[in-house]
Amino acid sequence: MSHKPSFEKRMIDDLLTRKEAYEVYFEKQNGKIDSRAESAYASLVKTIIELSIKTGSRTKDPEELARIAKEILENDYGIKR
Repeated sequence: MSHKPSFEKRMIDDLLTRKEAYEVYFEKQNGKIDSRAESAYASLVKTIIELSIKTGSRTKDPEELARIAKEILENDYGIKR
């Protein structure tokens, strides 16, 4: 009998896939990033972190979560660490 991932886990996995697609898009833009795409990406990252915290899920290793948190601080709040 196979174990089916929880709804929350599938949702987080889907969001991570979308996040990676945005990162590929940004890499191809040569510094000309659309502000709406940047805002959507930041929102996506926040949602991934919030869902991970609420579900107690570790979607990635701690280093990846720290990188994501750093991105939020820099993109949304202008805080460089």
